[in-house]
Amino acid sequence: MKTTPSTLVLALALALAGLGGCDEGGPGKAQPEAPAQAVSTEAARTEAAKTEAASTKAAGVAPAEALLLQGVEVQPRQNELSPQARGMAAYLAMMQAVSTEDEDAGVRAAEELASLAGIEDLPPKLWLECALWYMDRKTVNAIPFLKSAVRACPGEVPLTLALSEALSDNGFAEEAMRLLEDALAKDPENADTAVQLGITQLKSGLAEKACQTFEAVKPQARPGLADFYHAKALASLGRDAVALVRLREAVRKLPDFEEAWAEIASSCERTGDFKGACQAYERLLKLNVAETEVRLRLVACALKMNQPGKALAYFQQGPDDPSFQMRAGALFADARHYLQAEKLLKALAAREAPPPEVFLVLADVAFEQRHDIEAALAWLDKIPEASGLAPKKILMSAQLLAEAGETARALERVREGRAQFQDVPDFVNLETRILSKEGRKDEAVACARAACAQWPDDTDLAFLLGSLLAEGGAREEAFGIMEGIVAKEPDNYQALNFVGYTLAEENRDIPRALDLLIKANRLMPGQFYILDSLAWAHFRAGHADEAWTCIREAARLDKAGDPAIWEHFGDIALARGLKAEARDAYRKALEKKPDNAADIQRRLNAIQP
Repeated sequence: MKTTPSTLVLALALALAGLGGCDEGGPGKAQPEAPAQAVSTEAARTEAAKTEAASTKAAGVAPAEALLLQGVEVQPRQNELSPQARGMAAYLAMMQAVSTEDEDAGVRAAEELASLAGIEDLPPKLWLECALWYMDRKTVNAIPFLKSAVRACPGEVPLTLALSEALSDNGFAEEAMRLLEDALAKDPENADTAVQLGITQLKSGLAEKACQTFEAVKPQARPGLADFYHAKALASLGRDAVALVRLREAVRKLPDFEEAWAEIASSCERTGDFKGACQAYERLLKLNVAETEVRLRLVACALKMNQPGKALAYFQQGPDDPSFQMRAGALFADARHYLQAEKLLKALAAREAPPPEVFLVLADVAFEQRHDIEAALAWLDKIPEASGLAPKKILMSAQLLAEAGETARALERVREGRAQFQDVPDFVNLETRILSKEGRKDEAVACARAACAQWPDDTDLAFLLGSLLAEGGAREEAFGIMEGIVAKEPDNYQALNFVGYTLAEENRDIPRALDLLIKANRLMPGQFYILDSLAWAHFRAGHADEAWTCIREAARLDKAGDPAIWEHFGDIALARGLKAEARDAYRKALEKKPDNAADIQRRLNAIQP
């Protein structure tokens, strides 16, 4: 039976014979329609293909080529297929691989197409479309595919950038950076390549290099994305003020850049600019970004500015959601605005099936506001036993009793909890703290050691033991414990602060001390003791301006007047030649009667007018 050649075969025959006008689209032109008829058996398909092959001889297509294009397995000699036919077949194979999600087949087809570069070229746009499919799948096969694409289309920046991203995402950051550096050497003015290099350097932990790369991009060519990642690099180095300038430039160029606005809000909070943080969060509200979380941050910022009325307005505009109301009420309590907190939380407690956490906060408010231990315990009794908060209920009651000075009742309560919940280490933790507070240091250390032996992976217990050992003078053992915590939990800000400050105090490995303390400050911003540690590390490193900024902020935030902070303040001020400020700081330190008062007095006497 004679068949009519399909649309696909005719189109290919014309193209390969030079009759179809092969324009710059090459094999990347819109795919022709599929054959009108489907052949059901392999034998029938083969026979039909042979017939079509014969009919296309006049068009200049070799029988093997026609058979190949019909999907019939043939083993033609390499010289039987023209480069154009090989290119068309490879392109079709690549398209089919994408459609059938066969990554390996697509890679093989890409390698074939790349081998024909200069003879039968595929437009870069089509390479990129297929490459994006690979990258969306987050597959390592994107790398060989893109290497073929770059080989076929040398100098095409989007393909080079895509390859560098695939390399970086799959753990080959050094190769990615070399690729980008080579591309930038050939085209130094290409801002896109420079930005990608900076981003890759930043993700590889090379923040200083990333800053240098971003700064080398001419301002008029710098896209908003470059400003954003430059800001992230600066912030990772502790240079928050300069980072904020770059973030504001990013949103000037990209007004709806949500991530940049979120970074601005976070940076403003970190540096105490709560008004600026509110402005950024309000912008995020307009962009419909995570309304509940953003409103909670607005409440928190207003409270930090001591504007409870404004915080209440933010709360009232929020969703009628018990979880939101619970968390907002807790923020009022944390800010010591107890009347507003109690009013909000009592309204929530009166609702049907309130979240049981509300009784924990109401108990805390009753104790903190009126020191009414019995009222606090009464709120805790309202927590249903089946709520899953029974351990917290007992822990909080013991903690409040201890704070009320009822140590015997507190220890009795916490030991009841230990017996009832033997797999909960928090009871041993609290018992250790109560013993330590009562001056029973040896018992506290023994309790902590036993707990660490029972729960060797509990870093809270390890930190407690390390702190007790440090207070007792066993600093070397304490330091080893804290190093172990950092190894297990690189984001444990308390252990980072301990190790970083110890290194700074002993004036050794100062670069590492700075790295650890900058990280601790980023993880838990606004903590006076971390800022004090960071100030001292900057001082040891010879960073006078950074040390001065940090110590002043630490002193501002420390309401209790820690003598160590004022001692550091005096030393840093004196190094800057600010004798009056140094004298004032030393006097404030001496008011607290520190253990090293004689040493501080000696320094004060040396600078008396």
